[in-house]
This record gives sequence, structure tokens and C-alpha cells, in this order.
Amino acid sequence: MAARKEPPTDWEREIDLHGLNIERAQRRLGQDLYMARARGERTVVVITGKGWNSRGGTGVLRPAVERWLRGPDGQALGVHSLESIAKDGAWRVHLLPVGSQPT
Repeated sequence: MAARKEPPTDWEREIDLHGLNIERAQRRLGQDLYMARARGERTVVVITGKGWNSRGGTGVLRPAVERWLRGPDGQALGVHSLESIAKDGAWRVHLLPVGSQPT
């Protein structure tokens, strides 16, 4: 029986933040982005979900993660740009190589 092949992706790492509160999500995000960049990874996907299971059906994690990625913490970890993917349930995050500075 042949091994099942996974479809190709254009990213090296997935960071799944489902079910975490904002503080734990930001801590995990910081650790995982640090490791990704240290390993030379240039593109990661950060999965937040849409927040449909949140109180009132309005997610709080996704906007908090976006602010964090675009803010000084994300910049310090080499976040160059991000784009919404997976019908707004995730972010594709592009990282600068170690030693590079944003332009």
C-alpha cells in the first residue's frame, strides 16, 4: 500500500492557536516565530479560526493576533508581511531572514 502524499504547501510551518486565550496565543506565537526564523523558515501559517464558537459569535483571537503580528512584537521577530487566507481563518506570515531589517 502506497503512503498517502500530503498536498504541497507554500509554507514551512503551521502555528495553530485554536482554543487558546489571547495571552497564551501570543506567547506561543512568539516562541514559534522565533524558532521558525532561527531555522531559516520564511513563510508560516498562523491558524486562528474565525471565532464562530466564541461568545456572541464574534472572535477576539483573530484581531488580537493581527495586531500583534503587525505591531512591535511581530516586527521584532521578523514579520515582514501577512495576508489573510483560508476564508479569513488563518494568516500567511512572511518572515525576514535573520539579520535583515525591515525597509
